[in-house]
Amino acid sequence: MDSASYSIDWDSINSGGDDYSSSTNYYLSDTVGDQATGISSSTNYAMSAGYRYGISEPTILSFEIGTQENSTKTGYTAFDNAGKTVTVTSTTFLSEGNFIAVVENQGLSQVVAVGKIVSIAGLIVTVDQWDGNPAGIGVTPADSNDYVYRLEGSSVEFGALSTTVGTTALTFSNVTCNTPNGYTVQVYADGGLRSGGNSITGVSDGIVTAAAGEYGAHVYGTAATSTSGDFAFSTATTDIQANSSYATKDRIALVYKVAISASTVGGSYAQIIYYTVTPNF
Repeated sequence: MDSASYSIDWDSINSGGDDYSSSTNYYLSDTVGDQATGISSSTNYAMSAGYRYGISEPTILSFEIGTQENSTKTGYTAFDNAGKTVTVTSTTFLSEGNFIAVVENQGLSQVVAVGKIVSIAGLIVTVDQWDGNPAGIGVTPADSNDYVYRLEGSSVEFGALSTTVGTTALTFSNVTCNTPNGYTVQVYADGGLRSGGNSITGVSDGIVTAAAGEYGAHVYGTAATSTSGDFAFSTATTDIQANSSYATKDRIALVYKVAISASTVGGSYAQIIYYTVTPNF
């Protein structure tokens, strides 16, 4: 039905219901009183009967991202993958709702798990889920370079680099999407990791090696893509995360890795990394 100024695309007479209701964690489209609803078809025709069948649901796409904050580093004494907990040595920088990373054997071969804090009881931190590669983290720290970081930063800070060991930092991304064909997350750079006219070469053999003078990244998680090895950032896009169906709290960890050599020219190196998320239609 329509007039010069208005149109009704779909109308229904019912006893109740509300088009769209929502809360912090849920979204509902409801109708009370529809009769004979559903999909009917014949050789030449198809019919979607009922008010809801005539409505296209709005696309919901949520994307969260955060980077390791070095100033929040704290040790931990126990990690429980199944129980979704980590026992830390300090909760000074941690609060419910924060995303955190557990890093074991920090360095070019580190293992990482990311999660969102749902509760803190004493020194025991419980998260909603662990993602990344939590199955590779031991129940107790393996050595002296195992840490927990808050992931609420907006920039990667490598700090001072050394020719003897590689340096890492990480970013998480978290996606919820209601498109039937899912989504894709990509990254690209504004250029190389550079200082003036000097740059650190992007990794080309699939692994960033200490003292090799190279730079790249690796992605971890059940929704991670391009996981066959360390990859180099470029001005072309690289897929790092995807789902071909509905997604709820799809989460990955992207670990940046840099290793300078004796011939790397000193300076303050920087680069801009862009993240894009696109629903698949």
